[in-house]
Amino acid sequence: MLMARMLICCLLALVGCGPDREGLEPLPDMRPIRPDEDPYAEAPLGCMGEPCRDERSCPPDYRCIDGACVASTRACSSDLDCAGDTRCVRRACVAYDACVQLEPFRRACRDARFPGDAPLAPLAVRCQNAGWNSTSQPVIADLDGDARPEIIVQTFPSALLAVRADTCETVFRNQIALRSDGMGSVAVADLDQDSHPEIVAVDAQDRLVVFDWRGNVLAVASQPSLERNIYGHALWSAPAIADLDGMAPPEIVLGALAARYVGPKAGGPRIEVIWSQESRTPPWGSLSVVADLDGDARPEVISSERIHDGLTGVDKTPRDLAALLPVPFHPQVADFGGDGIPDLLVIESRPEGQVVRVFDLRANRTIFGPYRAESGGVGGPAVIADFDGDGTPDFGLAGEKWLYAYALRCGTSSSSGDPSMLRPRGCTGHEPGLLWSRRIDDRSSGSAGVSAFDTNGDGAAEVFFRDECWLRILSGFSGRTLAAVNITSSTGLETPSVADVDGDGHAEVIVSSDVDIDLFGYCARANRPEADLQRPWLGYTRGLFVLSDPTKQFLPARSVWNQHSYHAANIRDDLSVPTREPAYWQSHNSFRMAQAGYDVPPGRERALPDLTGRIEAVQFPRDCTQPWTLAAMVCNRGGALAMAPIFASFYDAPPDGVRAAICSARLDVPLSPGQCQRVSCMWSSPPIATTSVVLRVADDGRMPREAVEQCREDNDQDARTDVTCFNAPP
Repeated sequence: MLMARMLICCLLALVGCGPDREGLEPLPDMRPIRPDEDPYAEAPLGCMGEPCRDERSCPPDYRCIDGACVASTRACSSDLDCAGDTRCVRRACVAYDACVQLEPFRRACRDARFPGDAPLAPLAVRCQNAGWNSTSQPVIADLDGDARPEIIVQTFPSALLAVRADTCETVFRNQIALRSDGMGSVAVADLDQDSHPEIVAVDAQDRLVVFDWRGNVLAVASQPSLERNIYGHALWSAPAIADLDGMAPPEIVLGALAARYVGPKAGGPRIEVIWSQESRTPPWGSLSVVADLDGDARPEVISSERIHDGLTGVDKTPRDLAALLPVPFHPQVADFGGDGIPDLLVIESRPEGQVVRVFDLRANRTIFGPYRAESGGVGGPAVIADFDGDGTPDFGLAGEKWLYAYALRCGTSSSSGDPSMLRPRGCTGHEPGLLWSRRIDDRSSGSAGVSAFDTNGDGAAEVFFRDECWLRILSGFSGRTLAAVNITSSTGLETPSVADVDGDGHAEVIVSSDVDIDLFGYCARANRPEADLQRPWLGYTRGLFVLSDPTKQFLPARSVWNQHSYHAANIRDDLSVPTREPAYWQSHNSFRMAQAGYDVPPGRERALPDLTGRIEAVQFPRDCTQPWTLAAMVCNRGGALAMAPIFASFYDAPPDGVRAAICSARLDVPLSPGQCQRVSCMWSSPPIATTSVVLRVADDGRMPREAVEQCREDNDQDARTDVTCFNAPP
């Protein structure tokens, strides 16, 4: 790989790197990051307060957030660390109305096995095969039929490797000349209905090659694919397996080529090319997708340039769409419009030219975007999943400097009337259309893939990504780092895979790795702890890693991830390919997301209310013999409607199940997410001496307290100490 990449660099130097040359873009910026740079600078959240430069500019009990001094009760790592009517922003507990860009409620307030948007227990390395370097997509499949899956990857220098997924013990390693010295990925399925899976790769002559389940070559295509990389880079394309004609055996797709493996029982083994066309690719290769886009029960092939008829290869790209696509792209398919019909997510991939758009094929128009990354964008393959639990799919992808999470609700201008707020509330990314964004380090390919899995069953997916330095699990709600492990890579197009590899009913994370050996890419933040969780840097790594949740709380996942363009419905558990793939956009509606089954129905609504309160600062009577009016704002900070009646009670000390309430207030209207209402009641015989007042919401003053369904019960209180009437006697 070193020689190949050095040759690429030399060729680029000879022909020039100016932007006027088609496809020959400058190599990634290789300068080291200076210590004074802030690599994790985030988009401003509209926090309100006196201007500040740092913490020293603010009074005590204030934090400098986005250049404003904001009152803060304590430091935090998640909302779970914050009490009362506060939440965690930039590691500080602040009031919900402190930052106007944020929604006044928590979408993460949901019914789940464990809380979302909060740090996970540090992942444990279940096993590692450290014998080889790999930037290949880990494919998970049971090759030998023992109900225990294997991991299949390409390694460099050029070889096909299979290891036991539960122990990482090598099953076979076949040294063979593969395309780009083994930098691509494979696909696995039962291609000839013999109950044994086959492995599909691409050889050094750009031809499809089929291996048996032991890693032996069965057949090689007679002609190469006609892919052309206009950027002068090596091709790291991955094949996909799907049924194009509605009858067994299935077909193999590579770029704009469709082929069929013919097994020994049918007169083979051989590979028959059905159709093939020239096709330009994104910077590091193509990842073709198969889907029935027009509902005629005959799936189309979406290459990196066009939509093809699956049986003939005829160009079926709508003219209006073709006019919008000047450069090759990564395709993904899901229903973004909510009409039960698939839409096309297009990632135009090029150095400093990443553009995303969602195209409604039936309406023949763009329904989201186009959005171009202003800096640090290349554009890798995307994951489609519901990140924030609103029932609409979102999508995420990575470039050179940023991981981007887009949401359709973030594609409109703010309706606040404030011209300074260009983004809708709750959209915190640094560019238009973004739900959130976070800095990453990928100066190697700038195109590493992203995957997803709902670890806790709250209906909102977590995001899985590995850059040059770290494997991270990120909150789909906010992009907050939930877990991080020091795993390094020069990166290609690969994603982490998620599957249950040991049959224990809990998902594991499988990721490839390579030592930084070639000066093409490296971890710019080597020897530093991870920025968010301060996990330790342990050094460069290589091989394959299987990681697990030591608390055994992760939900179940399938034991299969058979190709790069995996979307659950494309492969059955026995590795047979459905002759007619279910319309997954009408069920789980995701792409490159791990699922618990082959065809998963839509999930139920999991949002919950979350009642909080804050005591209002009122001036008590001068005459200390008069009753006091105790007042508070009662708020719903959850993601679901809080039904009436809603109670709030006041005490003169923290309620303990024995102490009687001073008085109780009742609210007879429901509270929508983020809504607050004032309540009050009278303290008929207040003390003359200084006292305390404690508010508890979801409390009618009776004992025992009646349980209210909400996502948290530990943030129901607020307190004021040293309370007295205005003119108390000495």
